[in-house]
Amino acid sequence: MNSNFKPIRFLRWDELPDFDLYIDQMIQIVVDQLEDFSLFYEDTILSKSMVNNYVKKKIMPKPERKKYNKSHLSQLMVITILKPVLTMSEIQTAINVALKSNPNDKAYDLFCLSLETTYEWMWHLYHGEQRQINLCEQGPFELAGLSLWGKYFTKQTILEQRKDFLNEQ
Repeated sequence: MNSNFKPIRFLRWDELPDFDLYIDQMIQIVVDQLEDFSLFYEDTILSKSMVNNYVKKKIMPKPERKKYNKSHLSQLMVITILKPVLTMSEIQTAINVALKSNPNDKAYDLFCLSLETTYEWMWHLYHGEQRQINLCEQGPFELAGLSLWGKYFTKQTILEQRKDFLNEQ
């Protein structure tokens, strides 16, 4: 087990492209951000049909003339990250509540910070170190982050144990 902590960092609002994107470009940005966490996704992290379904079900807004902006991209990041642990309805509610309390940029940056904070805490817990966690103001996102990273490290443990078991055979 590797015990050297490597923090994760998600792109912040100001680092997202300031220009409109086509669906393929938007998907590529999300996939690039999440490729280290492919354990969560059965086959595909994200596809055109998934994005189209999110729009059709009004989980994220429609594109403008087939182009997507920062708001679309940030919401798609949130949806894709949380879908392993929450239902689409729960994700939609969490996004709506976050956007009611904060503008898009602040809500998204707080989401990223919540995930990074809970990842670090869960990583140390996974490696037998007890740490205090300082939660910021996005309670539901932090709790979802704890669920997400708990699932991630559970899957990682199972894969490591499976590999050890197969090596013993």
